[in-house]
Amino acid sequence: KEPGREVFNFMMSEIEKGNAEGILAWNPDRLARNSIDGGRVIYLVDTGKITSLKFPTFWFEPTPQGKFMLSV
Repeated sequence: KEPGREVFNFMMSEIEKGNAEGILAWNPDRLARNSIDGGRVIYLVDTGKITSLKFPTFWFEPTPQGKFMLSV
């Protein structure tokens, strides 16, 4: 899908500003609907701006394996 989700972009900008540090979502596929959005989430995990990703159906740890599974 083409990037440009208004609410997603607002959420990401709030994280980039330091107003939030985590994301709660139903499933990881709700975050990475295209390669740009997925890369943006992983980049913010790598830089420490996202410290927590929580999903009721998926356990995420900020390890290389966890980031790989997030991108699948």
